[in-house]
Amino acid sequence: MDPATELISVSPAAAPATQLALRLPETDTDDSWLIVDGSSELPDYVQQRMRIIQQLLAARGTKTYTQVQRQAARSLGISVRSLRRLMKAWQELGVAGLSRQPRSDQGSIKASQEWQDFIVKTYKDGNRGSRQMSPARVVVQVQGRAQTLGVKDYPGRTTVYRILRPHIEKVQQKRSHRATALA
Repeated sequence: MDPATELISVSPAAAPATQLALRLPETDTDDSWLIVDGSSELPDYVQQRMRIIQQLLAARGTKTYTQVQRQAARSLGISVRSLRRLMKAWQELGVAGLSRQPRSDQGSIKASQEWQDFIVKTYKDGNRGSRQMSPARVVVQVQGRAQTLGVKDYPGRTTVYRILRPHIEKVQQKRSHRATALA
C-alpha cells in the first residue's frame, strides 16, 4: 500500500473483500484514496459496486484495465459507459454516489389533465350498459383524437393503461363483491 493510502475499518473483523478505496475529499490529486469497510450497513448492491470499484482501482494503470473494466460492467449488468459514470459519481460523492437515486418524477403521470380526463371519459362512456370497451380500444381512441387534433405528443399505450388501472380495479372489485354476495 502506498503512503497516500490509508486503511480504515469500521468493524475489526472486516474482510479485505468488503473494503474499498475512497478518495480523500480535501485533496485534488488522483493518488489519494481511503479504504473503508462496506459491511452490513449498506445494501448488497452498494457493497457489490464497492467491491467492483476496488477491483478497478487495483487494475488502474495496468495493461489489463480495459479488460477488467469490461468484465466489471458485465458483472453489474451495465455498459462500460455507465460504469464510468458510476466511477465518476463515486469519486465526486463517495459511497452516496453508488446508491440508486429514485427519479424525482416517479409515480407521477406526465400526461396533461386534459388527456387524462379524455382517457377516463372515453373508457367510462365505452363501458355503459351492455357495451364493453377495452383499454386497448381506448388507446386507439387516443391515437385517433391526437391525429384529429394534429398533436404528435400524446399518451402512449402504457400511460393509458396506467391512467385506467384504478378505474379497472374499481370495476373488478364491484364485480367480485357481487359474485360473493350471490354465492
